[in-house]
Amino acid sequence: MTPLPEPTLEAVSSFASLVAAAKRAARGKRLAPEAARFLFDLEPEVLRLERELRARTWQPGPFRTFIVTEPKPRTISAAPFRDRVVHHALCAALEPALDAAASEASQACRVGRGTSGALALARGFTRRHDCFLKLDVRRFFETLDHEVLLVQLRPLVADPGLMGLVTRIIAAGAPGSVVGKGLPIGNLTSQYFANHYLSGFDRELAARFPGVGYVRYMDDILCFMESSGTLKKVEGWATTALGALQLEVKSEATRRGPVHAGVPFLGFRLWPTLVRLDGMRKRRLARRLRAVERELAETGDDVRAAQRGASLVGWAMMADTQRLRRGMLGRA
Repeated sequence: MTPLPEPTLEAVSSFASLVAAAKRAARGKRLAPEAARFLFDLEPEVLRLERELRARTWQPGPFRTFIVTEPKPRTISAAPFRDRVVHHALCAALEPALDAAASEASQACRVGRGTSGALALARGFTRRHDCFLKLDVRRFFETLDHEVLLVQLRPLVADPGLMGLVTRIIAAGAPGSVVGKGLPIGNLTSQYFANHYLSGFDRELAARFPGVGYVRYMDDILCFMESSGTLKKVEGWATTALGALQLEVKSEATRRGPVHAGVPFLGFRLWPTLVRLDGMRKRRLARRLRAVERELAETGDDVRAAQRGASLVGWAMMADTQRLRRGMLGRA
């Protein structure tokens, strides 16, 4: 087995790494003023970042916060563009180690997996098991414990300089968060770190309950078994294990029942031979398609409208929505 490349501060802060990271951070945002300014002066901006990172004087900048309401109300904390460049460079360096530490159940922030991978894995379990249990974590990003996370990351980051950078990003927390708790929703590093936070939980669940079908997408935890009695044991263990990680199960969001009634997961409802959008996502899809239509009528920008429309239809195609899409696009 080929050894994994060791992530180092020198590699993360190299000119080539930061240029590549800037291009990734700018995807879909090149016309945004902050990204455009950075890219216009790309070489001097990257050289300045390189100097700061190597001198260990770089500090995270202030977040820009705003509220989104779909699929539920959340506070998004957007880092300055130059910080996002650092985040992309760091995640590219850490990704091989984080991926190697992940279990087969973990589907978020992993190449070739994602939402479609999570749905495919869960749908396979619906064909082999009779009962399901769905757990959700209350305010997952807001309550992650920094020290627990750092303890988990240290074995993966041997380079002291790089660990110092990781510590600085985590310690910045999120606007309004309790000291020592929380990661800002909306940052790439937050997604990678939060997903890793439950990697040990994944491995222990699989070891304790080897017959359970298990899939996790960030803090959406889904288990399958032939007997509801076994799943009750899984629920009790998971509640305790998450508590040890300073997390709380969102009891009002817990779902359990027979697979034939449909399994709610990631905005979809799954059966062995069928995947549907749930009611809220259907309404959300219709609203967004109407918004694309209005934007096209106002701006005449058919390229942008086609891109946005294709993205929405691509997402909807993860479910069996041919008739639904025909109806919505026909009305549009």
